[in-house]
Amino acid sequence: MSQPRGGRGGGRGGGVGRKTPSSLTGPPDESATPSERATPASKADSDPKDDSSSNGDKKDMDLFPAPKPPSAGASIRDTANKVLGLAMKSEWTPIEAELKKLEKYVANVGEDGNHIPLAGVHDMNTGMTPLMYATKDNKTAIMDRMIELGADVGARNNDNYNVLHIAAMYSREDVVKLLLTKRGVDPFSTGGSRSQTAVHLVSSRQTGTATNILRALLAAAGKDIRLKADGRGKIPLLLAVESGNQSMCRELLAAQTAEQLKATTANGDTALHLAARRRDVDMVRILVDYGTNVDTQNGEGQTPLHIAAAEGDEALLKYFYGVRASASIADNQDRTPMHLAAENGHAHVIEILADKFKASIFERTKDGSTLMHIASLNGHAECATMLFKKGVYLHMPNKDGARSIHTAAAYGHTGIINTLLQKGEKVDVTTNDNYTALHIAVESAKPAVVETLLGFGADVHVRGGKLRETPLHIAARVKDGDRCALMLLKSGASPNLTTDDCLTPVHVAARHGNLATLMQLLEDEGDPLYKSNTGETPLHMACRACHPDIVRHLIETVKEKHGPDKATTYINSVNEDGATALHYTCQITKEEVKIPESDKQIVRMLLENGADVTLQTKTALETAFHYCAVAGNNDVLMEMISHMNPTDIQKAMNRQSSVGWTPLLIACHRGHMELVNNLLANHARVDVFDTEGRSALHLAAERGYLHVCDALLTNKAFINSKSRVGRTALHLAAMNGFTHLVKFLIKDHNAVIDILTLRKQTPLHLAAASGQMEVCQLLLELGANIDATDDLGQKPIHVAAQNNYSEVAKLFLQQHPSLVNATSKDGNTCAHIAAMQGSVKVIEELMKFDRSGVISARNKLTDATPLQLAAEGGHADVVKALVRAGASCTEENKAGFTAVHLAAQNGHGQVLDVLKSTNSLRINSKKLGLTPLHVAAYYGQADTVRELLTSVPATVKSETPTGQSLFGDLGTESGMTPLHLAAFSGNENVVRLLLNSAGVQVDAATIENGYNPLHLACFGGHMSVVGLLLSRSAELLQSQDRNGRTGLHIAAMHGHIQMVEILLGQGAEINATDRNGWTPLHCAAKAGHLEVVKLLCEAGASPKSETNYGCAAIWFAASEGHNEVLRYLMNKEHDTYGLMEDKRFVYNLMVVSKNHNNKPIQEFVLVSPAPVDTAAKLSNIYIVLSTKEKERAKDLVAAGKQCEAMATELLALAAGSDSAGKILQATDKRNVEFLDVLIENEQKEVIAHTVVQRYLQELWHGSLTWASWKILLLLVAFIVCPPVWIGFTFPMGHKFNKVPIIKFMSYLTSHIYLMIHLSIVGITPIYPVLRLSLVPYWYEVGLLIWLSGLLLFELTNPSDKSGLGSIKVLVLLLGMAGVGVHVSAFLFVSKEYWPTLVYCRNQCFALAFLLACVQILDFLSFHHLFGPWAIIIGDLLKDLARFLAVLAIFVFGFSMHIVALNQSFANFSPEDLRSFEKKNRNRGYFSDDDMPTPRPPPVENYVDSRFSEFRRKHKDDLRMHPINSFELLFFAVFGQTTTEQTQVDKIKNVATPTQPYWVEYLFKIVFGIYMLVSVVVLINLLIAMMSDTYQRIQAQSDIEWKFGLSKLIRNMHRTTTAPSPLNLVTTWFMWIVEKVKARMKKKKRPSLVQMMGIRQASPRTKAGAKWLSKIKKDSVALSQVHLSPLGSQASFSQANQNRIENVADWEAIAKKYRALVGDEEGGSLKDSDAESGSQEGSGGQQPPAQVGRRAIKATLADTTK
Repeated sequence: MSQPRGGRGGGRGGGVGRKTPSSLTGPPDESATPSERATPASKADSDPKDDSSSNGDKKDMDLFPAPKPPSAGASIRDTANKVLGLAMKSEWTPIEAELKKLEKYVANVGEDGNHIPLAGVHDMNTGMTPLMYATKDNKTAIMDRMIELGADVGARNNDNYNVLHIAAMYSREDVVKLLLTKRGVDPFSTGGSRSQTAVHLVSSRQTGTATNILRALLAAAGKDIRLKADGRGKIPLLLAVESGNQSMCRELLAAQTAEQLKATTANGDTALHLAARRRDVDMVRILVDYGTNVDTQNGEGQTPLHIAAAEGDEALLKYFYGVRASASIADNQDRTPMHLAAENGHAHVIEILADKFKASIFERTKDGSTLMHIASLNGHAECATMLFKKGVYLHMPNKDGARSIHTAAAYGHTGIINTLLQKGEKVDVTTNDNYTALHIAVESAKPAVVETLLGFGADVHVRGGKLRETPLHIAARVKDGDRCALMLLKSGASPNLTTDDCLTPVHVAARHGNLATLMQLLEDEGDPLYKSNTGETPLHMACRACHPDIVRHLIETVKEKHGPDKATTYINSVNEDGATALHYTCQITKEEVKIPESDKQIVRMLLENGADVTLQTKTALETAFHYCAVAGNNDVLMEMISHMNPTDIQKAMNRQSSVGWTPLLIACHRGHMELVNNLLANHARVDVFDTEGRSALHLAAERGYLHVCDALLTNKAFINSKSRVGRTALHLAAMNGFTHLVKFLIKDHNAVIDILTLRKQTPLHLAAASGQMEVCQLLLELGANIDATDDLGQKPIHVAAQNNYSEVAKLFLQQHPSLVNATSKDGNTCAHIAAMQGSVKVIEELMKFDRSGVISARNKLTDATPLQLAAEGGHADVVKALVRAGASCTEENKAGFTAVHLAAQNGHGQVLDVLKSTNSLRINSKKLGLTPLHVAAYYGQADTVRELLTSVPATVKSETPTGQSLFGDLGTESGMTPLHLAAFSGNENVVRLLLNSAGVQVDAATIENGYNPLHLACFGGHMSVVGLLLSRSAELLQSQDRNGRTGLHIAAMHGHIQMVEILLGQGAEINATDRNGWTPLHCAAKAGHLEVVKLLCEAGASPKSETNYGCAAIWFAASEGHNEVLRYLMNKEHDTYGLMEDKRFVYNLMVVSKNHNNKPIQEFVLVSPAPVDTAAKLSNIYIVLSTKEKERAKDLVAAGKQCEAMATELLALAAGSDSAGKILQATDKRNVEFLDVLIENEQKEVIAHTVVQRYLQELWHGSLTWASWKILLLLVAFIVCPPVWIGFTFPMGHKFNKVPIIKFMSYLTSHIYLMIHLSIVGITPIYPVLRLSLVPYWYEVGLLIWLSGLLLFELTNPSDKSGLGSIKVLVLLLGMAGVGVHVSAFLFVSKEYWPTLVYCRNQCFALAFLLACVQILDFLSFHHLFGPWAIIIGDLLKDLARFLAVLAIFVFGFSMHIVALNQSFANFSPEDLRSFEKKNRNRGYFSDDDMPTPRPPPVENYVDSRFSEFRRKHKDDLRMHPINSFELLFFAVFGQTTTEQTQVDKIKNVATPTQPYWVEYLFKIVFGIYMLVSVVVLINLLIAMMSDTYQRIQAQSDIEWKFGLSKLIRNMHRTTTAPSPLNLVTTWFMWIVEKVKARMKKKKRPSLVQMMGIRQASPRTKAGAKWLSKIKKDSVALSQVHLSPLGSQASFSQANQNRIENVADWEAIAKKYRALVGDEEGGSLKDSDAESGSQEGSGGQQPPAQVGRRAIKATLADTTK
């Protein structure tokens, strides 16, 4: 137990406070450290501490003397202090006497006396006690006596040493042994600044007794003391090694050897490392003998061998070689001992390591440096030579690409460089940054190296670095680079070479202020006018860097070389932004000015040499004053102002930049008060606004510069001026929390406190939004309106709540508690806003004022409560506060969500925990029909689902929603489990969790549509979910909903191609149909998913499958306008002709084509079995459809024209490959020849094509090769000699009757004979009209026979009614009418009227003759000259008919007006009027002249009786009849009527006019107007119409004529009927022959066609034009077999080879057509499909076409048998 230590200073001896001699405080040996030898410094007094530890490890020393012993007198205290003073002087003999006194006193004192008089006695300056001094002087006897008298063995001096430490420090063996026997002495106690024990202290001593002391300490302390580290981390062994005490090391290593040898210092050195540093071979040997690892590494990764190599200790290296130390170990920098030897220049060590240790000379450091780099770095030429001898690579670079020459150049080792260059190193070799050794030497300012490199031929113009600078650039920027620059310039370096940014060395020198270098450059023709890439001159850079000497020298140089004007231009030159040198100078801040007033000097020099202060930058439009205002340099500003006149000053002060800022605005924005005052003093305006509408006051207030604002307001700035958004200075100050400024603006300058912004926000709004509590409080005190609302209806309390400022909200509520229920425009109260922001404090403050109002508040728009909003945002603290306050968890918002639903939706588990504590989580939304579990599953909140499953079963089903459904695709679906919704949203984790829950049915179906989870997963294409579901139940794959749709239908409908692949791979039925007959392919095609369609088709889906309504997939693609899908399906198997019959498909195909440059129609035609047939028919379909679909008639007509053009080109291409006749004679599926198809569908462009016309001409002449004159001569013979005509016409075996041109001439001859008969009978009769008998004459009988033949012809061969074809029927009708008149006269009319009827009959015949003459034009239509004219005449007649209709309207109207004008009238005379009144006094309204009435009527309603007589007299002869008027006006159009002829008076030439004279003017006016309208307007309109028609028809007349000619040739070729009247014989004869043949055929076996119920009928057996209409009625469609994937069809008919599908290679023709129009894409698609088909067929299966053909052949063979 240690003795108690009293406070210091108890003694009053002379030794207290005196300085201690150094001999007393320092250790006697010289091995002590300087700090140990020094006298302990005096320290300030500190608070006393009266505690001491048993180990003496106390660092805080008491600085106050111990208290006076209870019974000690003054003599005892003096004696103790005297002992201290004597100990300090080392006067031990007197001390013994004093100790005797103290011992005597102690012996005589009683029990209550002071038995420890030396306790607490110490030196106030050093903290040394008498015991410590005795320890230093090795006074063991005195120490023992002092201890008995109360000296504390644990006391510490000011250096924190106790007596044991001092004894060890001074190597006092006896003292140490004595102390170790005393109680309270702890060997483990630490002391001193290093926190060392006595063992540490003695271990660092080299005295002979130190080992014995160590042995004693170790024996007393135990072995663990060896591993105790001092404050620096060193154990005693390390200290012993550092002191070199071998015996002490052996003593320490006697125990715990391995642990001590592994112990390290703070930097990782072990004892072996320390010994190596001391070059102590013996110590190293001892440590190695004790088993230390010779290759152990310190913190730097170095072994002792590294240290030995670095020290160059050859003896140590040899020892390490003997113990097999490794020389290949690298340190943390990848340096081996070899590197360290090279670094320190130890060549002999390198040789030893290389020869003895076999160390590699090629090892490299971490930065890639070789030994040569290291030797070069340190300038060891001897090492370099040694390395060369050893074979080190000369050209090896490090990581930076630097070689040894670069390293040597950087450190100025000229010798190394000489050696390297002599050994073959390239002088201009570059680093990775393209720096040469010359660059590096210049940058390091090593002129000697530069000279050496230049001497070896270094290139002075080589470029390096990122900016590709030359050595001269580097010399210009480095300090003291002038000598290097001079060498470079003398070696030919150009001073005007530029870097990549166009900086010359002059620029660089100017920027870095190297005047000496600049002067050298300028003397060497350096160009000070050169501009960089940014347009900067050296003057710009010198000004910006504030180098006045450089600026002066540049200006003077330019003046000397180019004159003052050029210097002025130089000063005002601008960079790419438009800034001058003055701009750059004004950017200098006062902090950047190193030389006082250097900035002013530069400005003065620039202005004196012509600098223009008004120049503005290009983009920002800023002057030098703007730049100065930014920098805030008042000296520069005043210097510029001093060189300007007042007018220029005012302009410069108020010039605005591009954003509207003047220098004053900038200065106010940055708060440069001094600058602001000077600007205002120089007429800067305060009412200037920037582009945002801010003035200087706004900018100053925004930053809170009160003094600036005061200065502006003093200069009459408007306090309430607003910016563009309506903010004033008060708004900005309040928003940024400048309370002092707000108060200043309102109180001192009367700012409007509630002024509004454009958003109607007051300063209180902005302060509340920023949480400026003090400003809000101040504004309220000053009377701000707390109820002010902005444009969103928000009050200040709302914005405070929105930004979570509870204190501000509390302040407002204290002022107005009713604000708790105030709402904004979006219906939110403060509670709603606080709940959304998660502000618990705001909510609590609100509830303090109105608890029920807060928890029950609802948003006016969404019906949301604060609890719901807090739950939605996941604010558990707010939810907890509201629930505790009584908020309901079951209330729903407008969408049907409760707070629990919203928390589940967003996955807020903490909110659910809060809600669960008060309510059940199984809440069913009435509007949505969903539980929170449904919602969480739908939104994929797996953790929330897991938590809810503890309260809600996984099998819970949704109810029918009463409001709007949450899922748009599902509508009002009900009966859904959470698994349904999880699958619908596609969250795999939730699905897996639910599948593992109890009772979950994977095939559960919903109520309305019968969806199971697989169906819903297919909606979104969630493949992982589908995989999970199918792994539970494979039956789901074929499951159907209530509409019969499978998952494959749904996936295809939504375009999930990967989902479709998975389902097909799992075995889903690819052609499964729903209740409407839809397959997945229909669904994909309708939705337009091309990739899905391709996948389904490639997987075997049938493109031809049709729905219940007969629609294939291609139909849906066209109806929805999916062009790509449509194009793909066109190249698949489809029924081309069936689709064409569907008018809806055709119409939709046009719509799609309209949007895609008509490509779909083109492709549809080209992929059809017979493209030319398809194009012709499709063209007619579109033309016909255009008459019904008026809205898209124009587009339909264009589509028809396109198809017609395609048919033309395709026919031409087909005719080029084969004969056109073969194509035109081919039949379609109705067995109709293609030429007839063209005529039937009115494909005029096709028919007008050369190949068709050539074929028609061949057909027209037949087998005749006669010349034209022969044919004409034959026609004359027909007319002159009727027997010739009859001979050629009758089928008499010569076959001339089958030649179309002969038939034509025969019919023409018949027509001429008809005209002759009509002329003889009706025009120039042989017998007179007056006849007594109506029995026909011979010529009348002939005409009757002729007309009978015509009638029979029309009945058997109806003629074409187009064009002039209807005239033939009119001729027949008029002829029959004449015959009818003749017969009716004979039967029903008396003889006296027979001449009249005969006359009428003859008129009918004459009119028929007239029309027969016109019909000759129809016969002449075969000729190329007359044919087009007939077409033109026909259309012109239509125009004439329209004109006559319009003309008739006008003529009728004007004729009625003329009738009205001819009414006769005259005025009454007075006598007539009086006479009239007397006679007609009793006349009624409807009375006649002779029938008086009882009451007299008014006078004005009657006329005089004399006038009545006049009227009756002239009633008939003066009245104009309307028919007469119409006749006159009609012929007036042709100039046959005058004005007088329209007046009855002038026509009758009456003596007494029946009308006044002025009526004549009315006649003239009306007649003139009529003539203007009819002649000028209508006649010219007719002319214009006919001109337009002629021009329009003229272009088409040739086509129309050719089309008519084709019909003529076709009719002549088809008809077998003889012309009238010969047909009366041939027709009946042919009919009898047909009947006989039919009867004979009944006896024969029926053919295959007859067995199939088909009546064979060839168009060639039809007579005349009737074949075309009969074809539709009589021909029956043959059975079709689809034989190719492109829709080709084959017929079972015998004429299969003559089918149009087979007569040509349509695929090749289609390819040619695509090449012709420049579209190869469709063809490539078709080819790829064909290739895929051929590959499929090569697998052993035959193509469907071959199978179909074989089936046809087999059927025909069976039939033949």
